[in-house]
Amino acid sequence: MSPLATLPMFSRALRSVLTSLICVATPVVFAQNASPEPTRIVVSLPEKPVEIAPTIYGQMLEDCNDRVIYDGAVGKNGEARPHVDRLLRDLEIPVVRWPGGTFVLEYQWERGVGPVDERPTVPVRCWGGVENHRFGTDEFLAWCERVDTAPYINLNANLHPDPEIGGSLEKSLAWIEYVVGDASTQGGQERAKNGRVEPYDVRYWCVGNEEWGGFGQGVRLNAEQYAALLDVWATAIRARFPDLELLGVGHGTAWNKTVLNRCGEKIDWLTQHYYVNARVVDGKLVSPDSTLFAPAQTEGRLRKLAEIVEAANVRLNRKNRPIRLAVDEWNCRHSVSQNGSSSRFTRQDDRRLYDCVVVAGTLNAFVRASPTVAMGTYIFPVNGHGVVKTVGENDAYPTALYPIFQTYRQKIVGVRCDATVSGPGVRSADVKFALEGDANGEKTALPETLPYLDAVAATPDATSLNVVVVNRSATKAQIANVKLPLGYIPVAKSELVADGIDAANDAEKRDAVVLKSSPVDAAERSFTVEPCGFLLLECRRDAAK
Repeated sequence: MSPLATLPMFSRALRSVLTSLICVATPVVFAQNASPEPTRIVVSLPEKPVEIAPTIYGQMLEDCNDRVIYDGAVGKNGEARPHVDRLLRDLEIPVVRWPGGTFVLEYQWERGVGPVDERPTVPVRCWGGVENHRFGTDEFLAWCERVDTAPYINLNANLHPDPEIGGSLEKSLAWIEYVVGDASTQGGQERAKNGRVEPYDVRYWCVGNEEWGGFGQGVRLNAEQYAALLDVWATAIRARFPDLELLGVGHGTAWNKTVLNRCGEKIDWLTQHYYVNARVVDGKLVSPDSTLFAPAQTEGRLRKLAEIVEAANVRLNRKNRPIRLAVDEWNCRHSVSQNGSSSRFTRQDDRRLYDCVVVAGTLNAFVRASPTVAMGTYIFPVNGHGVVKTVGENDAYPTALYPIFQTYRQKIVGVRCDATVSGPGVRSADVKFALEGDANGEKTALPETLPYLDAVAATPDATSLNVVVVNRSATKAQIANVKLPLGYIPVAKSELVADGIDAANDAEKRDAVVLKSSPVDAAERSFTVEPCGFLLLECRRDAAK
């Protein structure tokens, strides 16, 4: 934030002069004609306060042969990277999921503990490349401590008959004991021998990954088969480790009902995975509405599932420890075509301004779905589709997504406010939503019109209120007329600045997409939001009212 935003004693005239001087050094936002019809955003304090779970702003690590872990979060042999750790710490990441993902369906945890020089290097069957196991359980948990985040571990529940690939309940119980067992347990003693005497504090454990799909080396299960597996595993884990929080794999409506009916008393979370797709031709986003509005369909699916989960909570009398939803895989995938070539999926394409709209739109969906949606882990924090990119051995920089995650984690916290939006938009029936993942093929109920502007608001404390506004139009600026609750006034705004919706930070130009802050007049209520624009409006309670 600009330091001027914190100095209310400045006169309006003086602030105007200083703001003009600041703007001289600010990159010019690309010019577009504003929509003739403004959008009305009404922010109100909730009658029944709902806390936003900070765990919706989490991340995920997986060795997917794209320098996410090795030569990414850590060095090629698992060594710490202080320059990366520093950037990640500043994001205040609340939770990180590991080791996958599809990769967990072949991961053998025993290979990743003990002396690092004795650990095997094996092929990664699902993603290609190799796994040298230098970033194993102890290294992951030490990394979590360095970046100040809570760990979330995924168990290999793959029923593959080859023990070199598949998992088992016995292996998973031994893994949990190695992590959280005290000195009286065999696992705790093995951990102590490897250098860690005290048990780790690992709260979240998931039984499997996308068993409905049979991806990678996974054995495909139907809903009844997975529910039976989860019932056995959750019963055994609960008996030995009653204080852990267990996540079960979710999917479509029928699958979710089956799992909740059989295992609803034994799990704490149900997972969901959603992937927005962006088709990029010669560096330009094609069919932008399909990509930019896709989070609206994510929200529709979450709304439908939330009804199922809350009904289960009532049926099971889980008022004090309700089942929650964890969207533990999500991002915006790019399919790239250059010079007439066929489109191909890649994790290497830079994160662009329009990715910020997708990420913000998805986070808005999570906020509005609180408290039922209480966890989200974006893939990935480093390289891949990352929030941070590394350069060589000792350098790294924030991608365009960095200020989005940082802003939400710092500003859209506390109690969720109501934000109603009415204005120009698109007919939902006219949009072919570029969304894949759970509940594919199911009908999603959406409003008839989806406004171009999307907004959420929160009160982090008793005196402040923050509003985020995102423009889902790729071609036209929109005017936001914001009505605040009585007694609140705006004091500062922050906007993403870029020279077009396809702009991206890269190693050579690291400020192509940046967040710029400036003070605003207390009486200002109308704001222009550029195409694929992002606006944070910071407000304070007026002491005079």
